[in-house]
Amino acid sequence: GKDKGGDFSRLRETLARRVKQVIVIGEASARIRQAIEGTTSICHALSLQEAVSQADRAARSGDVVLLSPACASFDMFRDYRDRGEQFRRLVWALP
Repeated sequence: GKDKGGDFSRLRETLARRVKQVIVIGEASARIRQAIEGTTSICHALSLQEAVSQADRAARSGDVVLLSPACASFDMFRDYRDRGEQFRRLVWALP
């Protein structure tokens, strides 16, 4: 998403304990990746569609795939509702 200057390093402990993979997208993806490097598997996607496809391939039975925005949506979407709606549509379109 659009970088608002947040401290992404605060996510490190939770990611290391509870998250199998993070897929970053958007303007702040490089900064997020740098802040959380070494905590869990990190992938980059160029679009939400690509991120959902990557998550679908990586997820196993019983896993939870969560859209967890860490930044504003304005670099790729009209607003947060548009981002959420696009995520919902992409997930429902999965085979």
